[in-house]
Amino acid sequence: MALSLLSGLLWIAPTATNVRSPCPGLNTLANHGYLPRSGKNISVPSLVPGRARHQYFAEQHFLGENLRFNETVFFTLTNANPGVDYYNATSTGQFMKARLADSLARNPNITNTRKERALQMRESSLYLSIMGDASIGVTPKKEAFVHIFFCEERLPIAKGWT
Repeated sequence: MALSLLSGLLWIAPTATNVRSPCPGLNTLANHGYLPRSGKNISVPSLVPGRARHQYFAEQHFLGENLRFNETVFFTLTNANPGVDYYNATSTGQFMKARLADSLARNPNITNTRKERALQMRESSLYLSIMGDASIGVTPKKEAFVHIFFCEERLPIAKGWT
């Protein structure tokens, strides 16, 4: 997205009457006003650019609450691939492996076919390329873009992300 497009819509925290999804990307778009801020009456055409479901931070529905940010799950990502100051395919792969192990421990009947794995890989490549250097698939941790995006459901424009 061009900076002019991004700078046009301010982030506003959701209110108690707003509806949010398990997808931090959709929530971020609503918090910035690219989707209805209420989270209601969202049409399929308005979702086409970002319709992939972000499953990483959305616990399976049977595991309980999946509409609020899960700090424990997020820190599984931040602690993956220790000793490096960036997120990349290695940290994402380690995170996905840990999430799958946790999901299987909670529900041995979880569906994790090629289709789900392909979606997970696309989701990872999306945040790695959007929040970092798309040409090499690396996102620096020090800039906190990934943290702001997932934890605050905000575009990290104020931190210099464009």
